[in-house]
Amino acid sequence: MSKRRLSILLAALFITGYAAYLSYQFFTVQQIPTELIAVLRPAPKQLQEFKLIDQNKNSFTLDHLKNTNTLLFFGYTSCPDICPTTLTILNQLFNQLNKTRSSESYNIIFVSVDPQRDTTEKLSDYMNYFNRDFLAVTGTKTEIDQFARQFGAGYVIDGDVSGDNYLVSHTSSIFLINSQQNFIASFSPPHHAEIIASQLQLIEKL
Repeated sequence: MSKRRLSILLAALFITGYAAYLSYQFFTVQQIPTELIAVLRPAPKQLQEFKLIDQNKNSFTLDHLKNTNTLLFFGYTSCPDICPTTLTILNQLFNQLNKTRSSESYNIIFVSVDPQRDTTEKLSDYMNYFNRDFLAVTGTKTEIDQFARQFGAGYVIDGDVSGDNYLVSHTSSIFLINSQQNFIASFSPPHHAEIIASQLQLIEKL
């Protein structure tokens, strides 16, 4: 085969392949409801092993995310506004999902990014205030950082950590993990329980 024919064949194969790719992308996007375009990840992300501890001093690992869906939020108990507001909304959402008897089960998990102040006892009291069915987890700074990076969830400690009067700037999105331990979606603020419940129902149908 001449070089000219080979070049033409390779070009044709490239064009055909690229056209198939564009077609796939077009129909894939078309199949996603408009309400989920900015919510779903481009592709599910399989979570890697991690080790944390919950408010009951029990080990919390990747295995605990099996066979159930999880809504996860990063924050800290001394947070003045975002955390209590989001946990209140998550409580409303949790009750609404139970009320509508969603075909899927959901766990709510609060991840502390303030291991210096958020002891397991403090996390237990904090969860009991919002919902006793919620789980709070913490760990060393290294363990928390490794886990947070899997979601692209950043946080920055503002102020002198030698005392107790410092703030922590942190991501305020709610992350969705499916029953196969894949990170599949995130819900950006402002959060509304009714809207998230509707979006979760759409995700369940995909």
